[in-house]
Amino acid sequence: MKRRAVYAMVFLALAGCSSSEEQKLTGTFDTPTWPAISEFTSYEAWQKVSYFSEGMGNLAGTKDYLKTEPKFRELFDKFEKDPIPAKFTNPAREAAKTKAVTEFKAFFDGLDSGKSETEMRTHVKEGRKAIEAMLAKDKSAEPEKK
Repeated sequence: MKRRAVYAMVFLALAGCSSSEEQKLTGTFDTPTWPAISEFTSYEAWQKVSYFSEGMGNLAGTKDYLKTEPKFRELFDKFEKDPIPAKFTNPAREAAKTKAVTEFKAFFDGLDSGKSETEMRTHVKEGRKAIEAMLAKDKSAEPEKK
């Protein structure tokens, strides 16, 4: 009898039958990402600049490193120019993008203008926070929790 019950459960699972709760949990969600932001935040220099913002390394080393990595600035320019895709756009993400662009522009401008190390770290930290807000999942797309 137990064996038949197990066979029946396996058959139902293979046939695609499942509970509604399981279907809610395994639904597909669009992760808010697109090429411009993905390329900018996955480039090696992103990690080096992030380390700098957390107090690892110094401004002189970061400046020297970024002089040898012009592609990082190019990726930022692409991120700045490319709009957020329509399926991910909302006022909160637009505001976060504006904040991220403002902070990273200040960071890149500060590399040449002689801003203090503390100011530079703050620009990167604030820019990273804004990008994290952009990449946060939209709460309205998630299934309701009981």
